[in-house]
Amino acid sequence: MESPPLFTDAFLSSQWADEYNRFRGSDTESALLARLRSWADRDKLRESSSESAFIHHFFRDTWGYTLQAEAEGGEYQCYPQFPVARAGAGGGIGAADLALGYFGSDDGACGIPQVLCEFKDIRSGLDQKQNRK
Repeated sequence: MESPPLFTDAFLSSQWADEYNRFRGSDTESALLARLRSWADRDKLRESSSESAFIHHFFRDTWGYTLQAEAEGGEYQCYPQFPVARAGAGGGIGAADLALGYFGSDDGACGIPQVLCEFKDIRSGLDQKQNRK
C-alpha cells in the first residue's frame, strides 16, 4: 500500500513557488548542478576515504554549514567524529560520523547535537540484516 505524501505538490508550490522560480536558471542552480555532477563523477572510494570530501562538498559548500574552526559564534556547525557515550563496540565511547549543532558557545545547548549522521558508502547493503550492536 502506497502512503500519501507528507506534503502535497499544491502545498509546496504555494509555499516555495516564488523562491523556486528565482532559483531556476540562476548562477546558484548552475553551481549546484556542477557540484552534483562532480560528486557523481568522482572515484568511488570507501566510506572513510570519502567522508571528509562528502562533508565539505555537501554540508559546507551546498548547505552552508560551517566547521568548528570557521564558526564565528552562534552558527549551526558540523562536528566530525562526534563522541557518543556507550556507542562503541564494547559499550565504551563510539563516534557518530558527523554531528550538527551549536558547539563551543556558552549557551545551554553547547555540546548537545541536534542531528547525528552516520555515513555509508555506495556499496553498503542498507536493507540487509546488520550484525552489530
